[in-house]
Formats: sequence, structure tokens, C-alpha cells
Amino acid sequence: MERDLWRWDALELAAAIRIRKISSREAVTSVLARLDAVNPALNAVTVLLADQALAAADVRRRIRHDKRRADGRGAARPAAPGGGEPPRAPHADRPRALTP
Repeated sequence: MERDLWRWDALELAAAIRIRKISSREAVTSVLARLDAVNPALNAVTVLLADQALAAADVRRRIRHDKRRADGRGAARPAAPGGGEPPRAPHADRPRALTP
């Protein structure tokens, strides 16, 4: 890498992850290593959620892998409940009444 991932801004990280230059897990691991190095002196992070952050990065990897399989680059997997659509309120399709 030309520089440590923890120094990259969010747009750079997102673009690199999108084109598969780096993985989400690599980005998270870099940030956690930097946090481990500097936080004892700063005490800026009092509740470390490292396991949750790494788990979220792994979920991202699995989602990408599943999408690739569904795109014809492997066997398709069954759709998530609701066809992968986020849940919606029953009245989401109805226009709201304007109030004065």
C-alpha cells in the first residue's frame, strides 16, 4: 500500500473496497491496529467494539460473494426473506395528508 489504510478518508476506502483493491476486513484491521497503538495515551475510545467491527466486515464480504454468485458467476442462492428488500411500513405507498 502506498500509505496506511487508517490514513485514508472514507471516500478513498469506499472506492478501494468497491474495486476490490482492498477488503473491508483489511480496512477495519488497519484502523484497529492504529487504535491499539495510540488509544492508551489518548483514552479516546473507552468501549472498543473490535469484534463487532470485524464481524461487520466479514458480513460485507459474504454479501459481495453472494451477489457475485447470483450474478451468474456461480450457483444462485435463495433470496433473503422479502426478496432482500428492506421492510416497509404498510402505509408507505399512500401519500400523506398535508396539515396546515
